[in-house]
Amino acid sequence: MSKITYVCMLLLTALILSSCGGSPTPTEALPRAAATDEPVMTEVPMSSPAIPTETATVAPTEAPTETPEKSGPTPLVGEVQIDVANFKFDPNNVTIRVGTTVTWTNKSEDEHTVTSDDGLFGTSLAGGTSFSFTFMQAGEFPYHCDIHHGMKGKIIVVE
Repeated sequence: MSKITYVCMLLLTALILSSCGGSPTPTEALPRAAATDEPVMTEVPMSSPAIPTETATVAPTEAPTETPEKSGPTPLVGEVQIDVANFKFDPNNVTIRVGTTVTWTNKSEDEHTVTSDDGLFGTSLAGGTSFSFTFMQAGEFPYHCDIHHGMKGKIIVVE
């Protein structure tokens, strides 16, 4: 045999023997878990939460409304936000509890009014301005825009 062949065989043998019984690879160094039927927690990278492109217009706390006599929308309590935009009140009909404050905000450049049909409240809203009213008695309170007659809404106040 030639010297080169002999050296190659020697190196090949050394390489084969070094892979047998040498130090463990990183995965071999980990303890093996016994197989079970229990769920296993794994880490999953979290993605960034989606950023909303529009803000919510009604974000009050909800109060329970289950009564045997009447079922309907859950009355809102605290503060309720109504946007005035695109020539409409959004939302246009809201059910609230006595003591709730409603704030109308003009999100457009056009001037609007928030005028109660029964004269309880009324104001003019330039673009970017707001008007708030706290409802202290139960009842139905329809309202409208004096400038744009198609804009109508209703606040329903319950005990």
